[in-house]
This record gives sequence, C-alpha cells and structure tokens, in this order.
Amino acid sequence: MRFAAEVADLFRQRPEYWFIATVALAALTSFTNIGQAVLGPAVLRRLTFVTPDPILPFTLGAAAVAVISVAAALKKWGRLDTLRTIVVAASVPIGAVGAFEIPFQLIRAQAYPAVAGGPVDYHPYLALSIWVLVGFTSVGYWKLTSRFFALLVGTFVGFLLWWSVGYPQVTSGVTAQLELGYFFNVPLKFAAFAIFALPILEWARARHSTHVATPPELEPNQTVAPDSLLSSFESDHTIR
Repeated sequence: MRFAAEVADLFRQRPEYWFIATVALAALTSFTNIGQAVLGPAVLRRLTFVTPDPILPFTLGAAAVAVISVAAALKKWGRLDTLRTIVVAASVPIGAVGAFEIPFQLIRAQAYPAVAGGPVDYHPYLALSIWVLVGFTSVGYWKLTSRFFALLVGTFVGFLLWWSVGYPQVTSGVTAQLELGYFFNVPLKFAAFAIFALPILEWARARHSTHVATPPELEPNQTVAPDSLLSSFESDHTIR
C-alpha cells in the first residue's frame, strides 16, 4: 500500500509531465510513418478514417460529457489549478477510446474472421495500449469505490453479451442487427469513458467533503468575519 501511495503521489505532483510524454508516444505510434514501421498500420487511420463511422457522434458526445464534468469537478471540488485541470480532464477521452477499441477490435476479429483477413494483427493494439496509458496518467487523482468496480464488471459482461448474440455492428446487417449493434455499442462506449471519469469525480467529491468537514482552526479567543474565513479556507486548500 505504501508503494501504491508513493506512485499516486508522484503522478499527483506532476501529471502534466506524464501526460505530455505518453501523448507524444501515442501520437508517434498512431499517426506517423515511424509508428507504421514499428507497430503496423496507423491506428487512428485504420479504425476511424478509412470508412464513415456512424458511431462517431456518440463517441464525441461521450468525450464532451466526460471532459466537461471532470474539469468542472476538479475546479470546483478538487481546487486544482487550470493547467492540472486541463491535463487531467484531457487524459480521460484518450484513455477511454483505447480501452473501448482494444476489446471491440479483438472480439470483432474473432466474430468476423473474414473481415479481419487472416490471423489477428496485434501490433495496432500495442499503440492503443499507449492510449490507455495516457488515461492512467490521472491516477494520482483517482479514488476507487465499489461503483468503479461494478462499472468494470458491467462493462466486461456487456461485451460478453454482445459477443454471445453474434456481435452485430452498426455498419452492416439488416435493420434489426443495426439496432442491436447500437444497443450494445453506445452504452459500452459511454461506460469506457465512465471508467476513467468516475474515479476522478469520486476523488474530487471526497476532497470537497473533507474540506467541508474540517474547516481551519482558530486561535483561542480569535474571531474571523465570514468573508475572511472563506478566503482563508480557499487559500489553505488550493493546490498550486
């Protein structure tokens, strides 16, 4: 537990360094010719830009909800400065996309081997794993609760159920299959974003609750006007 606390403290002190480093590595392996040479086809081009993606609006919507809610919670409850708020909030959608695409693409390769065109190429998943790593740069601001673990289990079960009914997609099949594809794809997409957003929201809420429960102590016989007390409280509990 002590080692875990030290690691969390390290990420909490300089999350921007970890974020910039992992984002640079993700971009290198996902978009550039170097990434293609090392890890195979460029991931984002292969997964998103080759064919029109009808699910993209839902992905962008989930990203917007996650980023806005996390940024608002960190600023209002967590009392983080602007830079750290932006860095931590920005890590959520990147990690979530990677966390969704890895099981999604692996299962699709098993469910539709003809579409995969042969043995599964695991190289792009190494790049997607780096995307997930970007999401973990916010771990210094995580609080794990039973809700988080229930979400993990629910997401896992959701993918299994999707696979068990034939893994219908939103880009092919009859109308009934398309509807079933949306039925599974959209909630699981939002669940992937929640996996990275929920622990941060729990951390921010817990920090806020702690501040409310433990106001600053006063010296004996000292009186402070309400406005001064509030200013002192905010000053002493703001992360700089």
